[in-house]
Amino acid sequence: MDLIETLRLHALYLSRDLAGVRANLRGANLRDANLRGVNLRGADLRGADLRSAYLGGVNLRGANLRGANLRDANLRDANLRDADLVGANLRGADLWDADLWSVNLRGANLRGADLRGANLRGVDLVGATGLLFLTQTDHGYLVYASWVGTEWRIMAGCRNFSIPEARAHWSSSDYRLPQSGSRIIVLLDWLEKQPTPEKETQP
Repeated sequence: MDLIETLRLHALYLSRDLAGVRANLRGANLRDANLRGVNLRGADLRGADLRSAYLGGVNLRGANLRGANLRDANLRDANLRDADLVGANLRGADLWDADLWSVNLRGANLRGADLRGANLRGVDLVGATGLLFLTQTDHGYLVYASWVGTEWRIMAGCRNFSIPEARAHWSSSDYRLPQSGSRIIVLLDWLEKQPTPEKETQP
């Protein structure tokens, strides 16, 4: 596979040039690849090996990443809106400030993934591993906990808190739904009493 040529033709495809061809990177070995600045919107990356790849700021909107291996990949600030990541391996991936609006993450492995600042609105997390569902706020946001590094991170919508930050947010007098906030505080108290997840060593 000529990656440079594939990306060139995909760029033409995105610009609606008749000579363009949508990128077919299904099953491609892109381990450790540096894809900085590449536009992969709508690309077919099903089953691709993207372990430790650099995808920071990359446009992957609407891309098909079903079953892709993105373990330890850098996806900071990446645009993944409407992408299909069913069954993808995102273990240990860096997703700081990534846009995951309406992403399909059914059955994905998110153990150790860093989702701080990520936009999780409309995300489908049914069957995803590495996340603990806590509750749903009265605003309709799903609240999840994820063990990242040495601490629990609490996620709801586009928010991503440490437990102290979450407690401050939902116990604030400025929070408009005190009953919802009180329920979350109880769950945070419970979470802090739980044994921390053991460090996993499997590949």
